[in-house]
Amino acid sequence: MSKKKKWNITAEKFLDKEQVSQLVSFIEDQKDLGLTRKFIQPVKDYYTVMGILQSGLRCFEFCNLKDKDIQNCKLTVQMGKGKRPRTVLLTKSASNLFDEWKRLKKIFNLPSLPDSPFMPNRYGNHFSTRGIRARVKYCFEKADLPEHFSVHSLRHTYCSLLLETKQVSLSTIRDNLGHGSLAVVNIYAHAVGSLENIELLPSTSEILEKSEPKSIEKPVTTKKQVRAYQRKRNQNRKFRV
Repeated sequence: MSKKKKWNITAEKFLDKEQVSQLVSFIEDQKDLGLTRKFIQPVKDYYTVMGILQSGLRCFEFCNLKDKDIQNCKLTVQMGKGKRPRTVLLTKSASNLFDEWKRLKKIFNLPSLPDSPFMPNRYGNHFSTRGIRARVKYCFEKADLPEHFSVHSLRHTYCSLLLETKQVSLSTIRDNLGHGSLAVVNIYAHAVGSLENIELLPSTSEILEKSEPKSIEKPVTTKKQVRAYQRKRNQNRKFRV
């Protein structure tokens, strides 16, 4: 009988801060153009990528989310791996992100009832995992990120960024990710370095706080307004991590 291959996490499995910033810059630009032109797909892409990045959900868990599952800085996974439910603690920026998407769904006349899919496909049903993987892979490709990254890389990145803050206990990270053992979280810890001085304070890294969604503004409609907006965005990038 062949020996089972040991599961291992290395730094190449998740995005570093520069790559996160690169990805966020691309999807933010596409989202803003989508809002300007009233084209929903790039807006969905933004809230999909950022939603997984700021919650650490598995792809199928994100696909199964309903609007009622996100309340007051907490997210309920009704059926995670092993058919186990769990509660995921959200940062303020993550909670704002999810709430903003709920408001946009109403603007775009998407299903917005408590039992509605949080991220509906074009037919108003839950996205398939295949569909989400394809959209995330598309965003990675257009943001010029390495080909080996996948939707699960966002989950790895979430964990690594939490660890780097040194403000979140291993047990909290384990519970948020839905792992049954601290040993799995320690695999991530080995990849990112020291874990000393970690405290129980649900937070995320500075890069995620800097990408906190802004309040929804009136759509930019004229070519002059679009050019002015893009100049402003380019100036703001100078201050990103």
